[in-house]
Amino acid sequence: MAIYECFDSFTAFEYYLDDRGLALEPAVRMLISEYCKYALDRTWYYYPDALPAKALSPEQRDSNGHIDRKLSFPREDIYPDGQLTGQVCQEVCGAGAAFVFATRAFHNVEGAPFHLYCDHFVRARERTGDRTLTLTLDGGRHVVPGSALYA
Repeated sequence: MAIYECFDSFTAFEYYLDDRGLALEPAVRMLISEYCKYALDRTWYYYPDALPAKALSPEQRDSNGHIDRKLSFPREDIYPDGQLTGQVCQEVCGAGAAFVFATRAFHNVEGAPFHLYCDHFVRARERTGDRTLTLTLDGGRHVVPGSALYA
């Protein structure tokens, strides 16, 4: 899978959840939400500067370009069978992924000296006190395993 397809499906799922909302079966909402949560973690591995040098292929396919670890452009390819990644090239079209993920995962909290990171889609937020913020998250109706967030 290439990063462009990863963030394209991420945004398509976000729109799908927007359009269908609570009309979706809770299990479907949970599955989509978990895919998107996992995508936020997995995408770091597309960036060559975030990987050890030995994880990258030393050669790229003919006429495809090369991998420059100093450039934070994602690689085109990750293989599920253990092959070295970066056999194709770095892809400019996938460079927008960082902006897509950052705008969905980080949220400004007015008056707070920090930004909020959330690995689920935030559907609503309300300041319920000077130091209190209530969030409505997308996903299933249960606690997400391994997370302190409720949906």
